[in-house]
Amino acid sequence: MRSSLVVVAFSCLASLASLAACSSTSSTSSEATKSTSLPVGRYAFVLDESSVLARIQTSCAKEADPKACLAEIHEEAAREGIRLSIDREGHVVWTSYVLEKDGSETIDLEATIDPRWDGTRLTGEVVGSLTGTKGKTANPKMPGFVVERIDERTIAMDDPQKGRLVFRKSP
Repeated sequence: MRSSLVVVAFSCLASLASLAACSSTSSTSSEATKSTSLPVGRYAFVLDESSVLARIQTSCAKEADPKACLAEIHEEAAREGIRLSIDREGHVVWTSYVLEKDGSETIDLEATIDPRWDGTRLTGEVVGSLTGTKGKTANPKMPGFVVERIDERTIAMDDPQKGRLVFRKSP
């Protein structure tokens, strides 16, 4: 049973669409946008450090077996993550994915971003088409997104509806 709470816990599709208001407007030097300084790699979703956990706990408390409800959502959330990579043109490719129980990867949403990096915050505008299982239903004119580097292993995205979504670097 895939709970709708998991979708709330990690729906980067909505996060990406709604983060335009958080975008930085400061100018960035070309030195700061070099791919070597960007937080590229795979990042696993960390439900316990994300603000959406409080809503999930409240919702699970209303279930017949609150512990089982929360355990199921933790199990699902542990297979979700994002990947940041650099394409040949120097764009950031932002990928929201789910690792299925059989080990395969399902790409929920993938966007190519024209990046602006100030050393702590990665912002930018989506260029090209959105792809993935949710790509056709997403707003094709998504205005931008923000990824904040918390430390060398941790990044976060702030979503006005879900709150702070935290991700930790994975192998």
